[in-house]
Amino acid sequence: REVLEKWYFPQVAGVVDEDKDSAAEVAAAEEAASQVTLETCLQTFTRAEDVVAYCPKCTKANGGEFQESPQTKRLMCWSFPPVLILQLKRFKDSHRKLDSLVRFPLRGLDLSQFQAETAKTWTSEHSASVKDTTYDCFAVVNHTGSLHGGHYFSYIAIDGSWYCFNDSQVAPIGEDCIVSSKAYLIFYVRRSTVDEKKIFSDFFPRVPGATAQSVDLIRASRYQRQQLSARRPDSQERCVAM
Repeated sequence: REVLEKWYFPQVAGVVDEDKDSAAEVAAAEEAASQVTLETCLQTFTRAEDVVAYCPKCTKANGGEFQESPQTKRLMCWSFPPVLILQLKRFKDSHRKLDSLVRFPLRGLDLSQFQAETAKTWTSEHSASVKDTTYDCFAVVNHTGSLHGGHYFSYIAIDGSWYCFNDSQVAPIGEDCIVSSKAYLIFYVRRSTVDEKKIFSDFFPRVPGATAQSVDLIRASRYQRQQLSARRPDSQERCVAM
């Protein structure tokens, strides 16, 4: 017993404490990951950085000899496009896929905080791209699988309803399924573009005849919503099925 109390029990207690610490760290990491939003990603991407870089004033003052100085660098946007496509970083290094859930808004994404202050007072014939910074989501490209193999499918909003495009299959899907850890590419349209009744064909030319036929087929499939019985699985189950 003396040997156990002196050597064995302290080691076991130490292992238990380490396990508790590890579990706490894992729980904290999972909690932090669950709070990741598209806004925090953009804030991290555009945050100020302290760098040492070439200083033209210092160089001139030193008789033309190359000089560097501490500076602050920050990436900001001057204007915004009518259609905005954001790619989430899902692949790290060359052997790991990132499956963290990044929550993104389907309506009212405001990018004004990522715009340069000097741009906000600028006016021209293209002022809409500078002054209008609110976006609504209309499509999401998803990826399932790993770095070495997987599958892509899309969610697209048409006339206010969402559909899942998976190879040759098209089916309605609940809006609560759109934001998931599978999201890879997120497509937004500037709200003023929709308000001005501009059409997407201005930005995405399609094969003649394909657009109308595809949209008609999708609209025709809406009868499926009315045919679903009370045994229809809830939205969470349908998300898993997709």
